[in-house]
Amino acid sequence: MGTFGKVLAGAAIGMVGLALLGALIPGIGMAAAGCCLPACLTALCCGAGAMAASNRSSASESTTNQNLSDSLYDGTCRFETEVEKAKASVKVYARNSQFLPHSGEYGTTYIDGNDSHNAILHLKFSDVGSGYKILGEGSDIDGVTEIQDGFANYQGMAWWKELTIAGDVGLEILSKGKFDFVKRTFIGSWHSNSARSGMYTQFKAICIPNQEATHIYESSPTESYVPVVSGTIVAAQNPAQNPHSIQKVQGTYINY
Repeated sequence: MGTFGKVLAGAAIGMVGLALLGALIPGIGMAAAGCCLPACLTALCCGAGAMAASNRSSASESTTNQNLSDSLYDGTCRFETEVEKAKASVKVYARNSQFLPHSGEYGTTYIDGNDSHNAILHLKFSDVGSGYKILGEGSDIDGVTEIQDGFANYQGMAWWKELTIAGDVGLEILSKGKFDFVKRTFIGSWHSNSARSGMYTQFKAICIPNQEATHIYESSPTESYVPVVSGTIVAAQNPAQNPHSIQKVQGTYINY
């Protein structure tokens, strides 16, 4: 029922009430009814107005909640789209890097709006034949995170997704970019399911000073041996008649 309808309904109920009151107490008469009617109508109108305001407030709150729900849904959908795009951008190539990625702690600094924050990540790389699976955990101003999924190819192109499990629980972060396995650094960006994003301004492994990157050997290195022909030097009586004479060349005796 609309606000105007509620006012009319209230007035009708008031008139019926006054008629009943006049019938029960004839001395009141229409004069009393006339004095009472404006006050009754005012009260009824205020009541109807209050009901309408309450309804508007409820409707506004419902709209706000719906808008928030829609915003979160849109943010989640955009986030999942970014995740799929990041996965598709990391192509699988044959191994051509001679260095393993560093599994361990990384110190990072990232931009969020006008602010800069620090974070610590513990990354674990596992060779799966087509690249490296990335797992691990981290911590920053929003709480503690767990890396649920991630991948880096042998060229260093990578992505991973974190879920906040303590603090701002439910917040998800996607990181994508490229590792330098030799320098043990990462250059890239981050995106969240709360529709925020930014760049990493620093991302480097926290290592023992002067520790070198681990080298990969395609095959086990072996020592190289130069064959040396040994024998007894015999002076030729007539070099012209003996073409297989032994001569000394730079300290190594060879037979030619």
